[in-house]
Amino acid sequence: MSGKTFVQQRCLNWGEADPAGTIYAPRAIDFAIQAIESLWKEAVGLSFNDLYTRHGLGAPWVHTSCEFEKPLRAGEAFELRIWLQRIGRSSLNWIGEAAQPDGEPLFRLKLVSVIIDAKSGEARSVPDAIRGALSAFVKAS
Repeated sequence: MSGKTFVQQRCLNWGEADPAGTIYAPRAIDFAIQAIESLWKEAVGLSFNDLYTRHGLGAPWVHTSCEFEKPLRAGEAFELRIWLQRIGRSSLNWIGEAAQPDGEPLFRLKLVSVIIDAKSGEARSVPDAIRGALSAFVKAS
């Protein structure tokens, strides 16, 4: 299965760097979550807030990890690519890769979110409309 990849061009701002001028590690996860929400808006037509307010559902993160290959320095441009590895019954397994403009890898990400009932916190099946819209971004690893 070969799905679409969501691509976001970014530049690391000084405020997103640590005192040494390299990416503050948790920002990589923040960038991925922002890109995933942008993907949701494009594919599903919903922000995470809309998912909550209109549908009474949430999609909290139950796993995040990041593996760095090369330092990203303040002022440097990079490209972040996001896709789905798998859509489970209630889970969404995301993969991300960041690279310099020349393609040199910077970091890789894995994130898992679970669809829940916002009031009870219980896991819910991914709604069919959301599953259908996001399935275009499922790509075999």
